[in-house]
Amino acid sequence: MTFLAYALVLLRVRTPALHPDRARGSWAAVARAPLLLWPTAAGINLLCAGWALALERRLPEHVRLTPRGVEPEGFGAGAAG
Repeated sequence: MTFLAYALVLLRVRTPALHPDRARGSWAAVARAPLLLWPTAAGINLLCAGWALALERRLPEHVRLTPRGVEPEGFGAGAAG
């Protein structure tokens, strides 16, 4: 029900007139903007590192990449989840 009310509100909202300097643009230009690119890349790297640590701990002992007795916490403060 809330979704339908929100959709009705959006249908009633008018698009404001754009400033002439900002009338043209594309999503590709937004994706290439450094202000968006760096935090997105950092977030993806942190996500991948977190999944790698989480999944590596669930592997059987003979398949793990870290030597026996060495935990990721020993590699530095950044690796300790």
